[in-house]
Amino acid sequence: MRTVCCVCGKVKCNGDWLEQLVECEVRVSHGFCPECFDKTMARFFLARSIERAPQPSLKPLEQNDVVSRMAKTV
Repeated sequence: MRTVCCVCGKVKCNGDWLEQLVECEVRVSHGFCPECFDKTMARFFLARSIERAPQPSLKPLEQNDVVSRMAKTV
């Protein structure tokens, strides 16, 4: 069974990741080569950190602000 990187298509052969084609009659399993794994995980953690970043809190409007905004629109 050959392991093929699901991102770049490199094939793991004898512990090395090579840019070669897989023979037709060979069973394959998908994984990540070390370079693609590092890039993918870096993007994943960046996306997670942005998602979990604290959002600016909104200050509740006071009654005077609401009345003055309504007066401007009328």
